[in-house]
Amino acid sequence: MGLRGHSQAPDSVWRGVTFVRDTVPPVLTLTNPVVGTVSQPVVQIQGFANEPLATVLYDVTNTFEMQTNLSGYVIGQFLDTNALTYTTNWFQCYDVGLATNQNLITLRVTDLAGNVTTTNLNLTLDYSGDTNAPSLVVGWPADNALVSGSNFILRGQVDDPTASIQIFADTSSIPATVIRDGSFVASEVPLLSATNLITIVATDAAGNSQTNSLTVRQSAETLTIDPISPGQLTQSTVTLTGTVGVSG
Repeated sequence: MGLRGHSQAPDSVWRGVTFVRDTVPPVLTLTNPVVGTVSQPVVQIQGFANEPLATVLYDVTNTFEMQTNLSGYVIGQFLDTNALTYTTNWFQCYDVGLATNQNLITLRVTDLAGNVTTTNLNLTLDYSGDTNAPSLVVGWPADNALVSGSNFILRGQVDDPTASIQIFADTSSIPATVIRDGSFVASEVPLLSATNLITIVATDAAGNSQTNSLTVRQSAETLTIDPISPGQLTQSTVTLTGTVGVSG
């Protein structure tokens, strides 16, 4: 495109713009889960496309229900510094619930030009072949640790994020919250005596369970942290103050 004024001067201004007419649908590669039989009732659908994506949608169909136009998300992009354009787009459909037996997952991705690629993923949820109990590791506190106060927070890791975690302390039963990466946390686990036996039970959807136990001792020392002012909660760092003492 060139522009020139009304004068007879030969000077003109030219500008060029390159357009790409994209009529090719994106190429999809699914990386997780593997097509076939699974034993976890919730899965993460992961994969990548060879170009930027505008939308990621999926449907789930089984004998109990049909859910349509559920949203997936682009979670990462690769910038090709030679071509100065984004190429690989990684995506994930979070916490896709399955029903027993056959599940058809239809995935639809749309690129920035409106081209659509559709692919199907067939998963069979079957617990009969799952005989392995979840692997359970307690991260904190360590066995025989001294902990101050009348209760504490227990943290750990399980290799099956769909497993349920139950904490038993004396006569109390406390459920733990398990998040997507398999880490779990249970708050307000009571310390009722000088020596406390804590039992952690992880149970998967197939009914297999793993039990770990540890001893937590109540420390005579006390630690009190002062409340944090609301203004500090918007900062990248905070100043903590408190007191340390010995219980009577």
